[in-house]
Amino acid sequence: LQAYNNLGIVLNRLGRIAEAHVAWTRGAEQTGKDRHMKSIFENNLGFLLQRHYKDSIPHQQQALSHFENALRLDPNYTDARANRALALLNLGRVRDALTDIDHIRPILNGSMESVPVSVVSALMTLGNIQFALGQKSESLRSFLLLVQTAGHTQTGLQALNNAAKLLLQEDELHQTCLLTMWAMRNHHADRENFVLATLTNLGVRRRACYWHNWDVLAREAKELVFMALRPPGAENQSVASVGTRLLAPFDALLMPVFGAWDILRLTVQYQQSMLQPYVLIASPDQTQSLDTWQLQANSTTLQVGYLSADFRTHVMCYLTRSLLRQHQLSALLKHKAEGATHNRRSLALPAINALALAVNRPSRDSVNNSSSCRDDIRQLAAEFHDLSRVEPAEFGRLVRQRRLDVVVDLMGHTTAARRDLLSSLISPRTIVVQYLAYPASSGAFPNRYEYLRMQEAFAGRTALKDLSAGGGGVDYVMIDKHVVPPEHSPLFSEKLMLLPESYQINDHSFKGQRCRKVATESKLSVCNLNKLEKLGPESYRTWMNILRRIPNARLQLLEPPFSSITESQLSNSDFHSDECDFASGHVGPKNNLRLEMAAAGIARDRVQFLPRADRET
Repeated sequence: LQAYNNLGIVLNRLGRIAEAHVAWTRGAEQTGKDRHMKSIFENNLGFLLQRHYKDSIPHQQQALSHFENALRLDPNYTDARANRALALLNLGRVRDALTDIDHIRPILNGSMESVPVSVVSALMTLGNIQFALGQKSESLRSFLLLVQTAGHTQTGLQALNNAAKLLLQEDELHQTCLLTMWAMRNHHADRENFVLATLTNLGVRRRACYWHNWDVLAREAKELVFMALRPPGAENQSVASVGTRLLAPFDALLMPVFGAWDILRLTVQYQQSMLQPYVLIASPDQTQSLDTWQLQANSTTLQVGYLSADFRTHVMCYLTRSLLRQHQLSALLKHKAEGATHNRRSLALPAINALALAVNRPSRDSVNNSSSCRDDIRQLAAEFHDLSRVEPAEFGRLVRQRRLDVVVDLMGHTTAARRDLLSSLISPRTIVVQYLAYPASSGAFPNRYEYLRMQEAFAGRTALKDLSAGGGGVDYVMIDKHVVPPEHSPLFSEKLMLLPESYQINDHSFKGQRCRKVATESKLSVCNLNKLEKLGPESYRTWMNILRRIPNARLQLLEPPFSSITESQLSNSDFHSDECDFASGHVGPKNNLRLEMAAAGIARDRVQFLPRADRET
């Protein structure tokens, strides 16, 4: 029985999910009267479903059933209780999840040394639950408690990386730096955790505008990430999930050390690892009959669904809002043109019936409901569908019922994206277009042969016109020639739709106010109103070159955010390091940037930090 259990653990670790499921299922079938091992197998099976099918309600319900079986066999099984709480949270049963958390919470009442080794996994789950509920200080304490308890084990390092990511999200740069530097000093041999710590440390340096040793760290992280990946498209292999856990494609886009070919390699592997569970272990309700329909020859209206996880207080919501307003304006102009004259060009433009398909995570409901932008999307779209808890089969049915001609994926491989939903669109009737958030290929090559042909084309051994594209779930990517230069076009599994002027649609109502304010200044102002973390060393060098060439220009940047975690929770003196002084305090990023400017021969007073405005007003 222990061999079955260990085999399942190893297979799951390697990303061989279906085989792990088989190993644990067979182990559970052979336990006989061994209640202890039976409870372990039930917990493991629930964990497998819970982790790999976060967006599938049937799979989460199955996971919940496994955890309840484990607790019936052993009511004191803390790990199963913590996992059950997470499954309940994923199903939206927050009150029931809190009841389980109350049973686990006494773990935190003792000293660091008193936490039993047997509950370290439950403590990790508790930290994740607390973070999902917005209890960030409590979540941080759970992770740090686990760091102190599990020490230099892999579980302790994983908890350390979770704590560092949480602190970085809250802009607590100094504490994040201390944790990551400790991990990088002491655990270079642990490849996965070392790379995670290095990538988080690079995130600290980017937000702090501190680029000393940046290129060396970035190249080392890149090398280790690809060492963890198997060759994309290889036949008869399970997906190596380690590399894809280390770095998501969207994060790689922010690191120029990753070239176009590097990002595609990472994306292909990421795409496979994201969809593998949905192919190998079927949901109870995943086989559905398909209906088809035909677009009428004289139809002039396109049914278009915009799929996004960011219909909330987020820049993607604002850009999509502008897009929907343009649809309304186009319809008005078309109507006027048809009434005035038979303008051939105007009459060729189809009307667009837009549906907003929101897949925001359930844990963000409080943010979603208070967003004025989300309310605007509801008003501008012909239909608004909350798909936060939908599974792929249900999404496919909705697309067929609404007879959508086009589904525009506004997420790509960004955070909270739902690539699994696109896998359900198997009807040739619906065109899938990727746009806006992720300006790269989805990596969804239909087979290994197409992937190898693309590789040869990029190496100059195959003519571009001989390549077939448009497979694997996404048919087109809307792009422009600046974001994707012509020589990079072979690096797409999709066909390209080149926009004539600008890749990004914008809401220019905000631009006018900013321009009028700048026009009253005696000096020319150049602005970068992104987060400071997007001002990497390459962008910085570009801005410095502009300031050198235009002596009277001044650079305007956004004020760095304040950390929401004010008190330090790092009591262990081992974490402290002088190497993190650059990240101390709210003024750290400003001082670092001004020091970099002085080193480049640019006066410090030529940068101005603008206060952050309320995005909802």
